[in-house]
Amino acid sequence: MNNEELKEYLNEVKSKVDGTPKNVAAQTKLSKQKYSFSNFSFSEQLIIWDYIWNNSPDEWTRMQSYLFLDSCIKDKNLLVESWGKIKNWQKRVDNWGDCDALSKIYTKILKSCIAI
Repeated sequence: MNNEELKEYLNEVKSKVDGTPKNVAAQTKLSKQKYSFSNFSFSEQLIIWDYIWNNSPDEWTRMQSYLFLDSCIKDKNLLVESWGKIKNWQKRVDNWGDCDALSKIYTKILKSCIAI
């Protein structure tokens, strides 16, 4: 995936976020809709969501990356696979909502690693 494609995916997500009320319930509902890349493999989607997390202009767009991972939380293998990318997401955390959300994912991953 090249940088231009990643920018297009970011713009797609941002456009949908901008057209949705800025509250957790509405954003969660939005995350259940399909994006043009929703049928890609988990690894490919993770590259896109990582790009969106690290380059999104606002917390609401960034939240969609978290919600993608949250939808995978029951699959321990997918979460563990994501660690290499998302372990640095904490660098963009600047509010309690992001902190709480990301700590939920990190905790689940760490518990999965202990169980392996």
